Order: sequence, then structure tokens, then C-alpha cells
Amino acid sequence: CEKVANNFRVELFEDSNGFRTGTAGLYTAATYGITWTPMDWLLVRPYVRYDHNANGAFAGNSDLWTSGLDLIVRW
Repeated sequence: CEKVANNFRVELFEDSNGFRTGTAGLYTAATYGITWTPMDWLLVRPYVRYDHNANGAFAGNSDLWTSGLDLIVRW
């Protein structure tokens, strides 16, 4: 379908000493989203993201799930 596109992104970030983030370790993230273009001037982009750090960087947890929605209006 010309009005729908899939998006997938993987990120890796090594903070060996915890200098930048406050918690040492390898940070990994994966994001999946869909871009829906119902009209030429409107993009609707829901997404879900998973983050991981084995050292409990997310309020004592190793895993973090987030989701969101972007609306982009072109003019």
C-alpha cells in the first residue's frame, strides 16, 4: 500500500563507566513504527520502543517499554 510504510531501527550505546548515563553497561534499543499517510500533507506515526541495560538503568529495571504517536503536518 502506498499510504503505509514500516520503520524499524536498532541502536547500541556503550557506556562502560557510566560517565554519560549514570549507569554503566551496554544500552540497546529497538524501535518499530508505522507511517500512515492518509493525505499528502499529513503523516501519522505510531511506534513502540524497547530499551535494555543489564545493570538496571531504568529505575532499577533492566527493561523499558515505551510507545508514542507523532503527527506531522506539511505545509
